[in-house]
Amino acid sequence: RKTLKSGSSKGTSTRCASSLANKVFVSYHKEKDKTLGEILLEILENFGLLCDNCGQDNALHRQYFYHKDGYVECKITEQKLDDKDQHHVYLSSFCKQCNIYIQKRDEVNAGMLEYSFGLFLKQYFYNRRLGNIPKGTAKCNHLFYKDFKRMFDFGMLRITFEYQPVQKYT
Repeated sequence: RKTLKSGSSKGTSTRCASSLANKVFVSYHKEKDKTLGEILLEILENFGLLCDNCGQDNALHRQYFYHKDGYVECKITEQKLDDKDQHHVYLSSFCKQCNIYIQKRDEVNAGMLEYSFGLFLKQYFYNRRLGNIPKGTAKCNHLFYKDFKRMFDFGMLRITFEYQPVQKYT
């Protein structure tokens, strides 16, 4: 299976031409597959740089990873966090329905950063078999794959992954 990746400029309804020209297919366990850590590092390295095509800050761009009936939106923002730890990566999960953190900021281990990015998307955002979080293991009972945002913190920067359904027109 493949997941389509493209980007869009914030504040406009048209896509940035450079992002359309750079469509990437992420194949699980193939030569184009990258680790979660590699993808996060690429996003961080582009933060603050200007887009060659539109001249806007790359932080204003979004990346979209399409698969089946939805997509995962990826965005980077600056955060006012208590610590300025630049040497560790932290992950938290937020339920969009309850408006609460289900998983507080936990340090990400090296194994997770080495995890296939394609499998990360599949497991966390497209795996319908996970369904709801089992009762008693979380503060809510909403759908794990579509009702939660996953946020990776690096010092003062946050990369957020969030599932969105594709609008179907009939």
